[in-house]
Amino acid sequence: SETHIAKYCTSLTKKEGDVLYRMGEELNQIWMLHRGKVALTVRKYTENGRTVDERVSVLKTGVVSQTLPGMLCSETATCLSTSTLITIDKKHLHELTEKYPFDVLKLQRLVIQDIAETKSQLEHKTEDLQDDAFLK
Repeated sequence: SETHIAKYCTSLTKKEGDVLYRMGEELNQIWMLHRGKVALTVRKYTENGRTVDERVSVLKTGVVSQTLPGMLCSETATCLSTSTLITIDKKHLHELTEKYPFDVLKLQRLVIQDIAETKSQLEHKTEDLQDDAFLK
């Protein structure tokens, strides 16, 4: 049940500007946003070689990490306000899988469903962060 999973979770509070993970790094845990705001950004390159960050999505609840632990992150996650997050690290996820496979299967389905829903929203990209009302 959920009690099994809760034993393996860690609750964290992060400040505005804290980076949870960066694009291209290996993801070591699942990040779930309980309260606050997190921006997911991808790095884009302009024709003149300058690197520009483009906001992809602002999350207020749900699964932040858009990949599963052990995979490379497809975006950077940054807190836009003080945020409360729940994490399950890769090691604990493996332990859970061994001890409570059916509970983990339910959790994985929920995580994958949440990731799919968020990914479908990623089509709405904003190029100019100054005009973005979410960030003000």
